[in-house]
Amino acid sequence: MRILVSSLLVVCACFNAFAGGVGTTGANFLKIPAGARGMAVGGAFGAVADDAFGAYWNPAGIVETARAQTGFSHVEWLEGISYEHVSAVVPLGRGRITSLPLLVDDFDDGADPNALGGPIGAWSDQDAGGSSILTTGYRAERRGRSYRVTYLVQPRPDGKPGAAGWWIGMEGRNVKSYRFLAFRIRGAYGGETVTIGLKDKKQVETRVALSAYGGVTASWREVLIPLADFKNVDLTQLDNISLAFAGSGAVYLDDLMFSGKRSSVHGLGVSAGYLTSGKIPRTVEIAAFPFYQEVGSFDVGASVLGVTYGRGFLLGPVYMPAGFTLKYIGENLAEEHASGYALDVGLLLSPADSRRFRFGVSIQNIGSMKAFVQEADPLPLNVKTSFLLKSDSGRTLFSADMDLPVDEEPRFRLGIESWLFRFFSLRAGYAFGEKGEGLRGAAAGLGVQLGGVVIDYAFTPWGDLGDAHRFSATLVWGQAR
Repeated sequence: MRILVSSLLVVCACFNAFAGGVGTTGANFLKIPAGARGMAVGGAFGAVADDAFGAYWNPAGIVETARAQTGFSHVEWLEGISYEHVSAVVPLGRGRITSLPLLVDDFDDGADPNALGGPIGAWSDQDAGGSSILTTGYRAERRGRSYRVTYLVQPRPDGKPGAAGWWIGMEGRNVKSYRFLAFRIRGAYGGETVTIGLKDKKQVETRVALSAYGGVTASWREVLIPLADFKNVDLTQLDNISLAFAGSGAVYLDDLMFSGKRSSVHGLGVSAGYLTSGKIPRTVEIAAFPFYQEVGSFDVGASVLGVTYGRGFLLGPVYMPAGFTLKYIGENLAEEHASGYALDVGLLLSPADSRRFRFGVSIQNIGSMKAFVQEADPLPLNVKTSFLLKSDSGRTLFSADMDLPVDEEPRFRLGIESWLFRFFSLRAGYAFGEKGEGLRGAAAGLGVQLGGVVIDYAFTPWGDLGDAHRFSATLVWGQAR
């Protein structure tokens, strides 16, 4: 049986599991992270922040979401205490090209050559006696046509990987004055494995994986790849652009061009979180054994509502998204209530021509709230600095965060995420500076993506308080910007 004293101790322990300086700040439930993905990498998520829960870690991350997302998160602690969080992010604009593009082909005429006069072709192992097959053609769309590539790539008889791809000639064009290779793409099912390469007249070629730039989805999305990512290629004499494939599937390509920089993009997000203890028996003291008597029940809870806005800016060679979140906070203890307001601000910095690494800084919980009795309590202010590094393929990321909270010792966090397959990822992380025994500070988890649905799980041990199991589900919807 949960009596009043033991129940309150458990509730306070879970509230203060995130507060080293107990009693110095109020609304410590604001430290409870949103989303299982961020916690699975040890909380080193401030420079990533690119999913439905990103605004919790850094409000500027709302600019990094390519499509609208809705996320639901659940955390289960001991004694029936749980935390629920829901959030949604909607891109409001995708920016505009600020210089005239060089159109390679929009495929609307349904015939070769391309808009630059170059040929279009394909290759596969079938041409050399292998078993890989690739077929191409034009497909009618709502407006004009797109180019369809269907492929089945199998290992060769000698055991070497199969090969199949598609190319379009550039006739030695000089594209050095442009900043991006831009095109629209969609897959028959989404998640298709595709690489894209540029080759110059000296036959020097560099390939990059589309997974590093948002991947292929089942709906049309626009891809912008900085030309600086195609290292060692002579952009003054470009021979061809090519796509290469793995496995089997079909993709559709449209509006292939070289473009200048984009103007700013922006987005809007909303979020809500609720922590509850469940019903706790209300007791009074009596003289006879067991010396207490139940007289009803009460609950302990806390909630937060937030609205986030973010916008990206191009400042010369630097791309800088910035954002803020306004939050309303409420807490209740039986019949007592307290409320307040808070502000989160953040920004991200990366080279304008690359998204492989990124630096971030955010300030969380600026404000105060009315106390339950008389005095106002400061909120758990935290300054977070973050760093992100992605692998060349984009399938693995390394992250690091430094938290400088006002009410406890600094914490340094490290995390890693790797997509082993296009639908499955593993994650791990560690937070240095966590107080407690055992594996306190460690974290691990996984993610599964099935079309437009992403399921994430994180496991975080809390020492004497037990273990926390975190689940979140994200629905990705709408058109890509």
